[in-house]
Amino acid sequence: MSQHDTSWNDAAEQFRLLGSGLKDHYKAGAEVESSCSSEDADGRPDNSGVHSAIAGVEAALRAPEVQDDARYAAGLTLEALGGSISKLGSNISTHRRTSDDPNEPGESLSPAPERQTNGDEGD
Repeated sequence: MSQHDTSWNDAAEQFRLLGSGLKDHYKAGAEVESSCSSEDADGRPDNSGVHSAIAGVEAALRAPEVQDDARYAAGLTLEALGGSISKLGSNISTHRRTSDDPNEPGESLSPAPERQTNGDEGD
């Protein structure tokens, strides 16, 4: 496996771990009530379960460990992306060098000749 592939695999693994940690943090801190059929005093649906779930997600996202893991995952992703861009640049350079060889068939890098018109075109 190349260094390039390893970088992307490391980033993917870190995001998997981040998701798992976020889930564990959420489960530990949130008690989501099942309130689908309950109503408040005015007869409106009770949304306390939704509010509780949102508060649990918010608390999990604010946890320093989760934020540190997110920063690390983002850093690995940027590193892998940088490697991909570098590899792409290298491939383009190699292709341009081989395309400039007059003995090799391929696209010319010189500009296309201007198209001549005969003056009959839609005036």
